Amino acid sequence: MIAGTRGRAICGFLLMALLLGCGKKATPLPPPTPTPPPTPTPTVKQVLEDQNYTISRDGQMLAVEHLTVSEGGEQIIVASEMRWLLPVPVVERRTVVLSQGLNALRYDLERTAFGVRSAWVLERTGEEAVDYLSNNQDWLAPVYIRGISPAPHLPLESSPSALPYALMALKYAASGQEHVALRVLDVLEDYPVTQPLTVTLAPERKGAVIGTVALEGVMAGEETPRFTVWVQPKSRVLFSVEVPVYRFNLWAQKANPALAGDGRLLIQRVGKLPEVPAVTPTAPDARRIIALAFRGEDGAMRQGALALPEGEGPFPCLVVHSADGASGRYDPAIAIEPPGWAVFTYDKRGVGQSGGTFERDALRILAEDALLAAQALQERPEIDGQRIVFLGLENGGRAGALALGLQAEQGKAFYQGAVLGGVVGGKLFPALPEYQIRHGLAPFYGWDAPTLEAYLRVSLRQWEQWLFERESEVSLLRRRASLRALRDLADADLGRALAADRWPVLLIQAAEDEWTPAEGARAAAEQAAAAGAPGIYREFEGMKSLQGTSGRALAEPVEEAVRAWLIEHFAEAPRP
Repeated sequence: MIAGTRGRAICGFLLMALLLGCGKKATPLPPPTPTPPPTPTPTVKQVLEDQNYTISRDGQMLAVEHLTVSEGGEQIIVASEMRWLLPVPVVERRTVVLSQGLNALRYDLERTAFGVRSAWVLERTGEEAVDYLSNNQDWLAPVYIRGISPAPHLPLESSPSALPYALMALKYAASGQEHVALRVLDVLEDYPVTQPLTVTLAPERKGAVIGTVALEGVMAGEETPRFTVWVQPKSRVLFSVEVPVYRFNLWAQKANPALAGDGRLLIQRVGKLPEVPAVTPTAPDARRIIALAFRGEDGAMRQGALALPEGEGPFPCLVVHSADGASGRYDPAIAIEPPGWAVFTYDKRGVGQSGGTFERDALRILAEDALLAAQALQERPEIDGQRIVFLGLENGGRAGALALGLQAEQGKAFYQGAVLGGVVGGKLFPALPEYQIRHGLAPFYGWDAPTLEAYLRVSLRQWEQWLFERESEVSLLRRRASLRALRDLADADLGRALAADRWPVLLIQAAEDEWTPAEGARAAAEQAAAAGAPGIYREFEGMKSLQGTSGRALAEPVEEAVRAWLIEHFAEAPRP
């Protein structure tokens, strides 16, 4: 009853309104409020252009990074430049070519240390695979792997950078999903494989910047998130990254022992990059430093420094060779301080301030330069030309052994003795690199037997093939790489070189060295002794490396042994 009465009243109201409206113009309705247009999705350039980041581990700032973006056609190019705040002057440049779907089509990582440039490249060859190149100048030769499958969406390396995480945040936002499955690959691993990664929204994690949301990344087979990133949802800008347990790659740790071990990594967005301070070691007051250059075997100048002790010369002189790969010279004032001795160090060919082209520590080049360094020292009035001794470890030690053999062939006496680590008897190739792969690389990565054999195929077996084909250089993924170091290693016989010389030699070896086999060092000592060469072999038990830290060339017990040997054999000018 009520419903019927109410319905008739409404109808009457509508009829009256209709009749009244017939006589005059109806009052116009207010214009409708327009629906707000949707917020446009930020472009990659808007998100990443001119972004700045700092990178720290355990509270210590390690590097600063700057991102830029360029667009052309169907591709987007994102670039990063990172400067490391380490005693070693390192610059890393990353360039990634993205599809419109934000997948990496090509990725280049260039790492320049002391003017020497290493490169790692990924290039997509189809929908499901990528080709890979490691042209690491700290390793013997390039490694090229075809058809890594499935293709990764993004790189994620064991050298920290904001770039991969910023791209990851963009892909997550573009998906519109709470859980996003991605594939990543570490180009700095020696045998990289594609790994599944799940990125998930983590609303319970709160960031230091208000308005940011947290995303957590979990690798396949792991329960604990590998990392957390904080992103501003509207702008999609990456604000920070936290990696609770971060480990640097093998070669970074080998070049910079301070980077060894695990640590908490933090990447933070900043408005302006801090200044990169210059690192200048302070020399002890008791040492006088003289700049000394000489002409190398290629005609280019090698730059060095000569540290003189107190007193009047001429002084006996120790020539200390640089460490392996793209490493600068030691500071002669602190590398080693034998009482009463001068110390000379120099940048290798193409490294630091020295001219020429770096050739991956090609032994013949290093040996010939070492002889020319001694020849230059013999012309200095401060130096006793009858007491010049060479000191080198690893490739430096192998170059020193070859230098002694060369001077014996020439009937010269540029060096009257040597302290050598890293020397192996017999032919070095392929035995030495295979030992280094099995005892250095494989344990670091935890490779199983099939993975180890797979790496041997793409590295050592390929290198043997290049030598068989007498290749001097190769071109891979639009990058050229010299094979000179391979050839020199294959040609060298260090035991034979030592046997030809008649000056005193101290061969030193770490008993647990992962890069030089102790049995090979013993074989070199035995080969030299059998030929009547005056050598002494000293093996240091329980040690994995002979190298020192904090700018010292030798570990403390090794330096003590070297000092004692110098006093015993060079208190006065020796005779062969």
